[in-house]
Amino acid sequence: MVCPQLPEPINGHMNCSSEEPTFGTVCIFSCHKGHQLDDHSNEIVMCNYNGSWSGEVAVCQAYPDPSASLFEVTEGTLEVAGAIGGSSLGLVLWILKRLRRKANNFDLNSTSDTEDPPQFYTNSVDSLI
Repeated sequence: MVCPQLPEPINGHMNCSSEEPTFGTVCIFSCHKGHQLDDHSNEIVMCNYNGSWSGEVAVCQAYPDPSASLFEVTEGTLEVAGAIGGSSLGLVLWILKRLRRKANNFDLNSTSDTEDPPQFYTNSVDSLI
């Protein structure tokens, strides 16, 4: 079977294992500098036995502008972020408090863990009998 010809993605490149898109042909998509495959694009597609591709043509999109904010700042998002941050801080403080209590109950005067146990060596022949 022959699959339909795939167009190269805009702002990208396609490299196929053969010029004729027959069963088993594999095409790999890549994007030009400053672009990336979008979340729904497959990097690799293969021509199936029924004449269809295993995925869609890749879409290359520009990298997000690093100077742009990841979240649109509004009063609502600031309130939610503050509530989440406050809850997380409260949880961390509670855990630290519990760890300090446990540390205060721990007795460091015990030397049983630091003393070496007495060592006994036996003759290897005696241990076989």
